[in-house]
Amino acid sequence: MKRNKRREILLTEEEAADLKRKAQAVRMSESRLIRQLIKGYKPTEAPGGEFFTTMNMLAEHVDRLEKLSGRERDIETRNLLFDECMNMKEFRLKLVKKYLTGKEE
Repeated sequence: MKRNKRREILLTEEEAADLKRKAQAVRMSESRLIRQLIKGYKPTEAPGGEFFTTMNMLAEHVDRLEKLSGRERDIETRNLLFDECMNMKEFRLKLVKKYLTGKEE
């Protein structure tokens, strides 16, 4: 979609600062935030750094479990561990989708 309609609005210093703060809180540009609001979406505030630290830790644990599953000699146990890795990856993606995009399945 080509955006070719330019709109200029005047804001007070306070309004401009508020818009900037709110755009940063949801990790969007000010323009994108305004377009989202026009469409009726209410963006959710992005999670803090602890969320990303926790997601990285979860990813590391899944990677270690996946490596262990490859070393397992028993086929049933290997498959069980691998399936659990896939379940944990899916769970992580659902968390990311819910807390970063605001969408739930």
